[in-house]
Amino acid sequence: MKSKDIQFLWNLIKFCWLTVDIGKAQKLASDIYELDINIPDNLEGMVVDFWSNRDDLVIGKIALICGKHRFFDVEKHVILIALLVEKNLLSLNDAGPLLTGINITESESNISNELKRVIDVAWLINEDSNDGIMEASDDSLLQDALMKMVAFSRVK
Repeated sequence: MKSKDIQFLWNLIKFCWLTVDIGKAQKLASDIYELDINIPDNLEGMVVDFWSNRDDLVIGKIALICGKHRFFDVEKHVILIALLVEKNLLSLNDAGPLLTGINITESESNISNELKRVIDVAWLINEDSNDGIMEASDDSLLQDALMKMVAFSRVK
């Protein structure tokens, strides 16, 4: 996918869940063909379904696919995972692995403390999980870090 296609998906999710402007999300979805968006057929069908039905569950399905395929840059990916946890569409135990292997590039080194916290906590939780010490859901650290990330993103 091209960057404009990825940005289209991010904006759709952002308008629905982060800025909570369903009208703007609906308008964006209706412009999918005018904007010449080229996304996989399953995602295109979901966007059209959202456009027709304004069903928030469809946005959840789109968001899960985007999260599992890591379509977005680090900050957006972490926000997406946090939103999926907030919406109870992703468990903390499933969120942990989706937050592993995040490498901060030099261009991303000026990141927020909230984002750094999520990355650090996710790494620790995943290490503990791999060692059999505890799962992400056994402690509130990851949940707290993700919810702070969402709150920070909504006011930024």
